[in-house]
Amino acid sequence: MRIRQGTARRLLGAASSVFLERAGLNFAIREFCIDANIAVVGSELRLRPNNAAWMGTLAMMMLLLGCAATPAPTLPATVGEWTLASSEPVAEVPPVLTKLGHRSTKAYQYQGPTPIRVTAHEMSSETVAFEALQKWVAEPGTLPLQRKQFLLVPAASDKAALTKFTQALAAAF
Repeated sequence: MRIRQGTARRLLGAASSVFLERAGLNFAIREFCIDANIAVVGSELRLRPNNAAWMGTLAMMMLLLGCAATPAPTLPATVGEWTLASSEPVAEVPPVLTKLGHRSTKAYQYQGPTPIRVTAHEMSSETVAFEALQKWVAEPGTLPLQRKQFLLVPAASDKAALTKFTQALAAAF
């Protein structure tokens, strides 16, 4: 039995209207079906969406996937000889970082040969984190570095241990 393309399109449009009206999806699906090419193969109707319909659907799916929030990475559990003991959010943020695009700050305590505290400032991007490192004024007993979107400020009393830890952190993160 041969069905002309226009007849098949009307049949498919009517079927989709009845079924999808109840689901509240009538408009989107109906427009998708109208824009499609309908081919009759044997006794089957085959729906072949045109490129514009597929590209629109693909673009919408990519947009929705791109909007999904990704959890911020955390510092490694072990860095060289040091092991992560605790982490806590920090409310106080240096003014230079709030002007640049600061997101959050977290303090990490590492136990090892010398206890080390790492303050991790998450910035809005890697570029902003690099700029924050350039504008950062290092205090004695700290050795700041930038990794990904983070400005990391390790602090310890022993300069040799701090240097060793910072090199291991840079390699691990």
